[in-house]
Amino acid sequence: QPAHDPLYQLCEKLVFEFESRACITFPRRREVAESLYRHLKPAYFRMKYRIPIHNPLLSKIKKEHKELFTIVQKLMRHLEALLNKPVPEEEIGFITIHFGALLEQPVQSGSSKKTAVVICPSGVSSSLMVRRQLESLFSEIVVEKAMSLQEFTPDVFDRYDAVFSTVELKTKKRYYMVGPLMTPAEKSRLVNEVYRELFGVKQKELLTDEFLHILKKHANIIDEKGLREALENIVFIQKVTETRGKRPVLKDLLTDETIQMADQIKSWEEAIQTAAKPLLDKEVILKEYTDAMIDNVKKMGPYMIIGPEIAVPHARPEKGVRKVGMSLLKLKEPVYFLDDEQYPVRLLFCIAAVDHTTHLKALSQLTRLLSNKENQDSLKETESLDHIKRLIEAYSSN
Repeated sequence: QPAHDPLYQLCEKLVFEFESRACITFPRRREVAESLYRHLKPAYFRMKYRIPIHNPLLSKIKKEHKELFTIVQKLMRHLEALLNKPVPEEEIGFITIHFGALLEQPVQSGSSKKTAVVICPSGVSSSLMVRRQLESLFSEIVVEKAMSLQEFTPDVFDRYDAVFSTVELKTKKRYYMVGPLMTPAEKSRLVNEVYRELFGVKQKELLTDEFLHILKKHANIIDEKGLREALENIVFIQKVTETRGKRPVLKDLLTDETIQMADQIKSWEEAIQTAAKPLLDKEVILKEYTDAMIDNVKKMGPYMIIGPEIAVPHARPEKGVRKVGMSLLKLKEPVYFLDDEQYPVRLLFCIAAVDHTTHLKALSQLTRLLSNKENQDSLKETESLDHIKRLIEAYSSN
């Protein structure tokens, strides 16, 4: 794709701003921009010529990827400026899936792993999403390729240990049906099928038949079918929560210990150091993380300023983050980032992310809170810690 294409330049801008708003850094930003460009090119022409597209996953995406949808929605003003018209929610949903897939860390391939292919009728994003979900579910499988239905030929069954498809295939060979967004029960069934047939393991964690046999000895079971389904969900949930960890909400991170108010601070560097101090005291971060946040502003400019007088200083997790955290420093008088009067800041939200996803729930709640100008003004003007905490509490539900 040509670097001079305005749409490709827009993709670079979207990726850069996504990193800023999601407080993450993609290791290979150029590849991410190219991948987004491949998705956005057909979408751009659909929107330009008002060709409607149905997104059957939209309500599911808005529910299950609420945090990402909130962040991606904020980026759309750039695309709307290029199109000179609003971006439909259906398209925002597809772009959300695209970023969601990119945030899942791909598994490292190893010689003892099984190989797999994903077949999708069309659409880079949905195949990417399926691919990442499979890699997070099956650490023993490497998804080597995603191919379109047009590319599918029967010899794929000879070349790969497993074939996953989002559509029915005309074949008698064994393949696994998958969806871009699967429910816990669907994932559980898939996990059980794959482990049984590919690895000869009857069930990965909880042997439901044996477990039910023990239960029947000691309890009256009213609904055996319902109980069996619930137990299958537990198998899956145990597997994913082991790797994912709990996603804290905003009020879990912004507390009496991590919110500070001050009248004035001499320099923007000192403001970042002060804002980060509660996280340092709680051993959420190491000192090198504070230095990295300051270096980021010096190297990349004031991209951390996400609204009028509002900044979200952050750096990469490997720069000294020990666990997920957030702090707030509220100033009566602004500091000027890079000592430039164009960049006044009175609210500094320091973000410490351990990975690409654990902090997203709290961050999207903060994004929603700051989307309202009244809330912004209220945070800047209030002298009351209780008022700040009440506002945070109001945005901390799911």
